[in-house]
Amino acid sequence: MAKGTCSVPGCTKPEKARGWCGMHHERQRRHGTLDNPRLSPEELFWAKVNKGDGTGCWLWTCALTRGYGSVGWKGRTRYAHLVAYELLVGPVPKGKELDHVKANGCTSTACVKAIADEFGPAHLEPVTKLENIRRAAAARNHCPRGHPYDMFDGSRRCRRCRLEQQRRNHRERKIRKEASSPTDEPGQDKPPRGGRGTHGAAGGSHRPRAYRPVC
Repeated sequence: MAKGTCSVPGCTKPEKARGWCGMHHERQRRHGTLDNPRLSPEELFWAKVNKGDGTGCWLWTCALTRGYGSVGWKGRTRYAHLVAYELLVGPVPKGKELDHVKANGCTSTACVKAIADEFGPAHLEPVTKLENIRRAAAARNHCPRGHPYDMFDGSRRCRRCRLEQQRRNHRERKIRKEASSPTDEPGQDKPPRGGRGTHGAAGGSHRPRAYRPVC
């Protein structure tokens, strides 16, 4: 049986399924509406943010790069928290970068909460690179292997990793020393050590050095 045209008023495209053309069928399937679902870039951006109950982080729900939200923005791939800050606050001050402030309740680098609200302060703060590194180091209580930092000699160190590194260095030095030392080939006679050699001199066949008077 031949199919007619789309049942949407004003659409003359051939019917594909459920009385709609391919375009309207896809709109209904994806967006739940037959109207044009086009949104502004800002609306599309915030549609990918999960604010939860509002008391915690505003989490980016799409692509992540090293734990940070990633979004295509104006022809470029950028971090989502930078875009959120520019939309809600403005450009990041020159010479500074955004820090996810744990003291304000931020628990994820995918957070894009750039402004304060009735539930709490903003989770993003522009700081210098040095300050950002200092805060990140102060927040770490364990080494990358999960051992607690238990050495404090001007900087925090892991005692267990330090001892393991010292043992590895000792083994490597021992292996290099053994590899560089000369080895005796089988079937060869070793030179005599000590005693009197063939010429009556101590230490083997080496002749004693002739005495030379000093002028």
